[in-house]
Amino acid sequence: MKTNLFKSTKFLSVLGAVVLVVTALSLFFIGCGESSIANEASGSPENFAAVLTTTAGEAKLTWDAPAEKGTIAGVAATDISYKVYSSSSDISDTAELTPVDAGADLSYTFSGTAGESWYFAVTANNGGADSPLAKIGPFTLANQLQLDANGGTGAVETKVFSTGDTTAIPAPTGIAKTGSTLAAWNTAADGSGTYYDLTEEIILTADLTLYAVWSTDGLAYTLINSDAEYSVSKGTATATEIDVPGYWMGKKVTEVGTNAFEIYNFTDIKLPSTIKSIGIRAFYLCSNLALTSLPDGVTSIGNYAFYDCSNLALTSLPDGVTSIGNNAFDNCTNLALTSLPDGIKSIGDQAFLKCSNLALTSLPDGITSIGDYAFASCSNLALTSLPDGITSLGNQAFAGTTMTSMTIPASVTSLGSSLFNNNGSITEITLEGDYSELSNIFGSGTTALATVNIPNDTTPATLSGTVFPSSVTSIKVPATAVDTYKTATGWTGYAGKISAYSS
Repeated sequence: MKTNLFKSTKFLSVLGAVVLVVTALSLFFIGCGESSIANEASGSPENFAAVLTTTAGEAKLTWDAPAEKGTIAGVAATDISYKVYSSSSDISDTAELTPVDAGADLSYTFSGTAGESWYFAVTANNGGADSPLAKIGPFTLANQLQLDANGGTGAVETKVFSTGDTTAIPAPTGIAKTGSTLAAWNTAADGSGTYYDLTEEIILTADLTLYAVWSTDGLAYTLINSDAEYSVSKGTATATEIDVPGYWMGKKVTEVGTNAFEIYNFTDIKLPSTIKSIGIRAFYLCSNLALTSLPDGVTSIGNYAFYDCSNLALTSLPDGVTSIGNNAFDNCTNLALTSLPDGIKSIGDQAFLKCSNLALTSLPDGITSIGDYAFASCSNLALTSLPDGITSLGNQAFAGTTMTSMTIPASVTSLGSSLFNNNGSITEITLEGDYSELSNIFGSGTTALATVNIPNDTTPATLSGTVFPSSVTSIKVPATAVDTYKTATGWTGYAGKISAYSS
């Protein structure tokens, strides 16, 4: 049978065309099938929550990743990012909002103003689509009361209160300090602010931090001043470092009592700003006490208050101190005061006896009396004059010092004996007052005293005993009274040393 070659060739050509068309259509429909597989969004972020932080006006937003992460072109998504939104009104969609945060973190800290209310939303994105919103709101950035351990242990505890509400300070649950009892709260860490009793009612109008005020275990408190205040003493305390609170049982602690810490072996004590008085023998013979400051509120320091506290390291006294008792700082060899408060009126007997590091160069103008031996054996005392207004100088007030000159003002009406006893450095003393009688005011051992000035008294005083040491070579008196002095009873033996004073 003969084959029609022309027809066969034509058939093959037609068949090839059909195959090409079918192949193209197959590829077209395959492509259409792939493009129709949509991205599937993840689930919403889970466990979306907001909590206040310890910073005023802050809220920390947290969430968990969605369990279902969705798909991208039919393939399971792996990477999720988040966008956070905030608004003062409910968030129904985010079309008009700009994210306040975006990224892969599972938290965000929002900052606003305490008292404001906010709505928050977060959405997850798997690279192909945003998830439905997870929402919170309204959330109020409430006023917060923060309780700080202040040297104790335990994190800052935060309590939330509505503005203007009266509420009791809650008891802390995780704050403690070894060897101490929580006594009160204060608005300042150093106790210089406002005190609150442990469960006192307060009205919170702004964020407030209260700092724990601690009392060393064993301290004893005694009611004073018509049971309105407390005095503190060591009680059964054994600690070497003592914390005294400004408040105890709802009342101020205002006094360190008589014999409070007498002969107690400790190194430091923190006294609150409420203390006004340091009692008699309060720290008597506390030789290891290295106290560096006293509270500003202290006004009086009792007799023997710091007697023989050889390590006491005070460099100043509170401005409000008006009196220093007898032997208050006797034998405090490390005491290095360079000035005394302006309000001091009197310095007791032996108040600074043997304070070898005391380096005063002047005394306050308000002082009226200096007691017996007040500055005796203060080898670094550098006074050259006394304030006008002082009326009384005690016996041997400056004995054993190394001052080289001294002017005693006319206001002094009572001169003690042997004022400069055993001072081998003083060379010149000026007596500005008018005295009816002079006795042994200079003392023995003033071996360098060469000049005594009496610039104002034109009537020679009656001399009782040996007044001027043998070292004196010049006694200068008013020019108009030179001859009167030379011939006055008791003065004739000094006639060769008497001459006219000139300023």
